[in-house]
Amino acid sequence: MGVNCNKIIAFDEKTMQEKSSLGRSVSIAIHTALSNCYKAIETLEMSRAATGAEVVYLRAATSKLETAAQALRGMREILERGKPSEASIAWLKALDYDRLYETGTKRGLIPAFVEEWNRLVELMRSLDHLAVTNCLIADVENLQKEIHSMVDTVLLGTSDARLNTEQSERLPILQTALVQFSTFAQMVSYLNAIEPMDTTWCRHVEKADFVKGTDETRSLILQ
Repeated sequence: MGVNCNKIIAFDEKTMQEKSSLGRSVSIAIHTALSNCYKAIETLEMSRAATGAEVVYLRAATSKLETAAQALRGMREILERGKPSEASIAWLKALDYDRLYETGTKRGLIPAFVEEWNRLVELMRSLDHLAVTNCLIADVENLQKEIHSMVDTVLLGTSDARLNTEQSERLPILQTALVQFSTFAQMVSYLNAIEPMDTTWCRHVEKADFVKGTDETRSLILQ
């Protein structure tokens, strides 16, 4: 469903390749960042003490997230050059998000996390075609803040000392942030995999209404 398809927003081939390259950079950077975070958590849980290795992993994660944020900003700059066509807006309006969620969760393609799905659907139904992109950028930045907080909390303790109460409580907070972030990103990717203008996932609409389109806009992003 991503705007890399000219059926949604008309971009020339060079722009499409640039956007696709940025999308791959986002995906790789995010997966590396998540991996580093879980390595840090594993290190802390195994030792139950701050050894310094966890901070190295966490700082590497924030660096990768910054790479992802920069690539997302680059994608937003590309998206700002165009807007969805009236036909694509009508198609987006007709999408059956309830059926998409039910099918995605049953097939194991997305987690059964309805709050995050509803957040994404609200963005998709907004009047801002940059909404999902902006939300992903904000989510990356918020996750960076959570990781920085974890680093600060760990550094407050004594090296090789057992984790104190504050440090132990910070771990599940970080884990929750990671789950929410990765869930939302996976849901965006799931919607992106839909072939633009394919009516398979649309509710029944009159053909004339579908072709005519509307004056509203809908948000699309990534890869």
